Amino acid sequence: MHWDVHGPWDTESREYWDNDDALFRSEVGVPGASSAEITRKYSGGLPELPANLDNPLWRRTAWWIQWDSFLKEKGCEPPSLEEFVEWSQKRQADGLALAVLSCKRRFPKCGGIIIWMGHDCFPCTANTSIFDFEGKSKPAVLEITEVFRK
Repeated sequence: MHWDVHGPWDTESREYWDNDDALFRSEVGVPGASSAEITRKYSGGLPELPANLDNPLWRRTAWWIQWDSFLKEKGCEPPSLEEFVEWSQKRQADGLALAVLSCKRRFPKCGGIIIWMGHDCFPCTANTSIFDFEGKSKPAVLEITEVFRK
């Protein structure tokens, strides 16, 4: 049995969460891109795509880039930043909802879960926050709220 588990830091399979035995989950996160508006507003004139390490705009948050996952899942590059953001934020929302629901179902064997992180402290292209730099909620906030309301 695990006492305090940090992570995982990305979406995991339902099987992973069905077999979880952590007594407490701290710092669970799933990356999600910031809105297209924030990315453009703070781009400094750098190209918005591709969202990979070849692009200096995205290199600022290298840990959380999901470009390769998008390519693997979709089989092609996104036609727009908006499509990539929508996919990324949905993936974040679904992954966090799965994690929270798993912990909630196991209560009191699992005493809690901490989402890492709440908000951005600088304008990032991608990170694990559920509120963007300007304080707007990402779709993950609504998904997590629904899980807790059930």
